This record gives sequence, structure tokens and C-alpha cells, in this order.
Amino acid sequence: MDKEKRICFKCNEITKQTMEHENLDDFLKGQVRERNVLYHGGGPDGIVGDNQFFGDFYNHAKEYANGFDNDSGVVTGFIYKTEDVFHFGNKEFSELQNVYKKLTSTELKNFYSKSIKNGTFNTAQDSYNISDKQIIPLVKKLLKSDDNLENMDVSKDFLVPLFQKYAKSKGKNIISFEGHDFGGSTEYVVSDIKKLTNLNEIWKKAKQSIQVN
Repeated sequence: MDKEKRICFKCNEITKQTMEHENLDDFLKGQVRERNVLYHGGGPDGIVGDNQFFGDFYNHAKEYANGFDNDSGVVTGFIYKTEDVFHFGNKEFSELQNVYKKLTSTELKNFYSKSIKNGTFNTAQDSYNISDKQIIPLVKKLLKSDDNLENMDVSKDFLVPLFQKYAKSKGKNIISFEGHDFGGSTEYVVSDIKKLTNLNEIWKKAKQSIQVN
């Protein structure tokens, strides 16, 4: 069976399960019993792009979605493969430090410029109380730090672009590390979201098909 047919078969099987649930939230929560699912809590439009944060607990994403006006945010679920994930623990972080600790401030500034401009670190900056100009000095400090990654606080969020760069060099599309919120649950960041199967889109198409028929 070729890749396209396997994908269609998978989607058809999931589509059948939309009939078992009255609403999207129940459908998304139910998928984790059979599949590896990542959840993202975002704005009302439900659009999820590259380099976004995810959790593997539905309620974690729902907490973020409820942060929008009138609880108007949306939880979006994606099926992923565990082999596509590169997890950063203390050992992996030490290996990354050995690769990137000699980067100059100029090289880091050029590499981080897009992420800073796009507001990638806004939440972490609010928590850590630092300005855009303070990000690169902090990253340089962390790259030379003797601290274990797992003992770091929200500051580890500023390392995400380098985590992704390192993971891509290993052929991985998703990074994960132990987070600092929701009880220290695992955080995920997806580099190319199009490589994952969007459960919300499957739900939407299935419901449209029912209405048409």
C-alpha cells in the first residue's frame, strides 16, 4: 500500500469515529486512546502555523484557548509519529551546547531575528521580564551554563530555535522538553505543521459530508 493510500485509509478510519462523538472537543479527547496526539490552544480562527507550542494533554491546550476573550479560543489536535520527536534532556542539551556555544552574538542575533520580530518569545519575555535586546545575551549565557536543562525555569523557552535547528540536523520535525507550566508537563514545538494530520480538518470535512448527504 503506497503512502497516499495509507493516509486515506487512516483518515477514513478516523472519519468513522466522528459519528461516535457529539462535539469536536469530545472527538479530540477521544483520539488519544488510539493515537499519538498533540494539542494546540489558539485563537478563534483555529489556524495553527509552524513553530507553535503544543502539549500532549487536551486540558493543557484548553487552558490556553480559554485565555482568549469570552473563551473563544480553539483547541486543534494533530496526529504525530513518536519517531519524529527529538526530546531534549540534560544529555541532549549538553551535546547541543558543545555544538553552538561558540556562536558569536552577531551570529545568534541573525539567527534569532525572525523569531524575535514575530513575537515568538512574548509569553516567555513577560514571565522572565526581559526586553528583545536582552534575549541574545541570555541565550549566550544559557549556552555556556553548567546548569542542567531540567533545572531551568522559563528561560529554556528562549533556546527553542536552537533546539529546532539541532533536531532538524538529526532529521526530526518535532522537539520536546520538560516545560515549566501545567505541572511541568512536556512541551512540544513542531517545525513543519503540514507533516502532521489535522484532526479538526477531518472532523470538519466529515460533518460537511453528513450535511450534504
